[in-house]
Amino acid sequence: MSIKSIRLRNFRQFQDFKIYCRAANILVGPNNAGKSTCLDALRFLVDVMRFSRSNRPNNANNSDGLVCATYSIGQEFCGPPITNANRNYNEEDAQIDIEHNNGNSIQILLHPERAVRAHLITDGAPPRTAVGFRSSFPVDIILVPTLGPLEENETYVTDATVVRNRNTRLASRSFRNILMRMDGEEFEAFSQLVRESWPKIELERPRITDYKSKNLEMRYTESRIPREVYWAGIGFQVWMQIMLQFMRGSENSILVLDEPDIYLHPDAQKTLTKIVQKKFIQYFIATHSSEIVNEAEPGDILLITREKNTAQRISNEDGYRELFNYLGSSENAEFARIARARRIVFFEGKDRKIIGRIASKVENTEMIESPDTAYFQAGGFSQWTRIQNVDWALENMFKIEAKIASIFDRDFRCDEEIKEFLAKMNTERMSCHVLDRKEIENYAIELEPLKRLVIKRTKGRDFELTPNEAETLILDVCESLREDAQAQMTASYLTFHKSRNPAIDSSTYLKSANTLFNENWQHFDGIKHVIPGKLFFSELSKKLQQEYGVGITIAQVIGEMKKNDISESIISIFREIDLFFSS
Repeated sequence: MSIKSIRLRNFRQFQDFKIYCRAANILVGPNNAGKSTCLDALRFLVDVMRFSRSNRPNNANNSDGLVCATYSIGQEFCGPPITNANRNYNEEDAQIDIEHNNGNSIQILLHPERAVRAHLITDGAPPRTAVGFRSSFPVDIILVPTLGPLEENETYVTDATVVRNRNTRLASRSFRNILMRMDGEEFEAFSQLVRESWPKIELERPRITDYKSKNLEMRYTESRIPREVYWAGIGFQVWMQIMLQFMRGSENSILVLDEPDIYLHPDAQKTLTKIVQKKFIQYFIATHSSEIVNEAEPGDILLITREKNTAQRISNEDGYRELFNYLGSSENAEFARIARARRIVFFEGKDRKIIGRIASKVENTEMIESPDTAYFQAGGFSQWTRIQNVDWALENMFKIEAKIASIFDRDFRCDEEIKEFLAKMNTERMSCHVLDRKEIENYAIELEPLKRLVIKRTKGRDFELTPNEAETLILDVCESLREDAQAQMTASYLTFHKSRNPAIDSSTYLKSANTLFNENWQHFDGIKHVIPGKLFFSELSKKLQQEYGVGITIAQVIGEMKKNDISESIISIFREIDLFFSS
């Protein structure tokens, strides 16, 4: 149900430009680089799929001479403008090629003096029916229109007007009308979605206040004070409209969203990103927001520039530096909070995003999302003095009375080394925690959600894995990492104990380390503690890609997890940090 690639030729500013798509596609870059142009390609696809619902295709040759199921679509049926579709207004067709993950493609040809032509390219015979056309290219695209402030005075309009405006840029003019048409269950679902993402808000159904003028009113209550929605901030007005658009989608939908950051507060931008990651199978977002970028996983971000003919995936530090230059933001946007911070949390590497996703599963997001909290990267055990220096500097140089919490990966360290380390770190102003698993990624290594996701990801690609087959695949990946994990755990154990008591023979320590490791490896509950988490997911994704043509990410696994899949040990750390900060 997702898109594999998008290629633009002679289309607007692009001579020949390609995007290799993944589940997450966050488009960033300088102004006028082509982010919205890339999204327009998907808008044309939406127009083609909408036209196919009520029209049968004909057979015609595409630009390569292949006989394809073809639609000729009048320009009046298309949303994006076509007058400027051709690069530099030349005479050649602008061409959009969109490849589905099932291997089929749709080629869209645009010219201001001709009808739009859409060719479906398949390996088999061209489908002859509208149903066959859509079955060959199955996509459910939720295209969020450009949204703006609500109308101050909205009048009751006909059902036909509501249907016509609902998914267009005119949606804000009919917002109350749209909600008024909902049945009780649907309106409650919408209200619940808003409540979950915008706390302390209660919505009332729209109603007609004057049957003569047909004026509509919709109230919301915040902190027990009722107000008409027009008097809410523009950010909340737009947020409600975005949530309304999201309700159209399902777990198999593709989201297309252009610059959601225009009206939204930074914290709302973060919340929006999390909702999108959970709700949609694939998404395309064009943005200038450093907050949205900071919430993304490495590899989710696509840098769009005119200098290159493919969108560049950002996955390393050099790429992020280039990216933040375009965004006009510092590399770590959290430093801006330091002046008002009363709480500071240190994480290792990029752990904050994973911890945030896990915390949201147990509805404990205060530690992650509080505006009074600043976040910094820690470099692991070896950099523990850095945290103590920050504590001293805040108190003695800046006169900031902030409490500090830190969460470190365990890596391959033994219990004795962890105990010694925590004794050095914990003070009245500092609360230090060490994970009981190798690293934060290990908390996504839970067998049942892993099996569910593997089955879901491979389903529909001519494979139907059983739970036992999925489990065998997962355990095979674990077994391939056993030797390396055992060597590193043994070496770490030996190094620590030998430094504390060198008189004891090394073989004694090696025997103890191997015994501990083998005890863990006898069952999956032990394996998930000691296996290298990042490497496990990398190898699992590689194996799935080789054998079934699909990948898997940590974010997808956490999204599949239920509350009772989350380890009690990480929940306990969240509770202890909350208690420390509130005391």
